Amino acid sequence: GAPRLRGMSALESLEDSRVAKLRPLLPAACVLEQCAYNDAAAATVLAGRQAVRTLGDKLLVVVGPCSPHDSASTLAYAAKLAELARALSGDLVVLMRCNYAAPDSSEWRGLVMDPELNGSLNINKGLRQMRELLVAVNSLGLPVACEF
Repeated sequence: GAPRLRGMSALESLEDSRVAKLRPLLPAACVLEQCAYNDAAAATVLAGRQAVRTLGDKLLVVVGPCSPHDSASTLAYAAKLAELARALSGDLVVLMRCNYAAPDSSEWRGLVMDPELNGSLNINKGLRQMRELLVAVNSLGLPVACEF
């Protein structure tokens, strides 16, 4: 017969014993609807894309936190960076770095994976928080560069 784990049926043997529970992820359409872009944020995204496409002699600068974990601190940083970006817009195109996940070298998995900073893996909450953060940063007039 088929190989089985001791004392388990074939069906039970198919289940991953390392998975404690399954939670369905919110569909992207639901996250987009719950955390919709406003006109200011949408205009920033479009202007940022256009600025990157048409750099000319300007220098593209991607700066900021690798993987934000504190929305209030990230927004305070973004407000200061937005002012600086406007002041230097003749020479630079500034994008704020805002990654969804932490780098592989980090023990922390990032805002999307661990929004409560406690290993809870509340990914649905993390997706909403990250989307809200991106909308808020873009609403300040600051374009964002993300890694997925």
